[in-house]
Amino acid sequence: MTRHRDLLLLATVLASALGLAGCSAAGVPAPAKPAPTAIAGCTPASARLRVTVDANNSFRFVPADVCLRVGGTVTWTNTTQGVDHTSTDEPSLAASASDATIPKGGHGWNLRLPVGHSAHLTFKQAGIYHYFCIPHETLGMVGVVDVVG
Repeated sequence: MTRHRDLLLLATVLASALGLAGCSAAGVPAPAKPAPTAIAGCTPASARLRVTVDANNSFRFVPADVCLRVGGTVTWTNTTQGVDHTSTDEPSLAASASDATIPKGGHGWNLRLPVGHSAHLTFKQAGIYHYFCIPHETLGMVGVVDVVG
């Protein structure tokens, strides 16, 4: 009986420790890992005015990182044979807060990308935009648009 009680006590302690692992001292969930602030080498000289990003069968955006000038346009194209995607930067729709960031003065988006279709967006505000595909975010279908002046 003592062994059973010891195991029960140990299980309770471990469950409590695991439950608190993601919390701060005040019992509030710890903030998400900060998102990168810039794409390495993204400067006004290297930034492009037009970029096409493929949403593919591997559940990835290719290229995943885009360096764009203010006023530049990204076109997302669904290149799959039967999987719908989105290009989304709406924090309220993200599974992880770091997958949807919008710089001050910027605007979020939620573009549907049915099979074989494209959608585009022109970026008028400099900053870092982290975006994702709603149904495939947890599979790693995320991207970054670094808009520079």
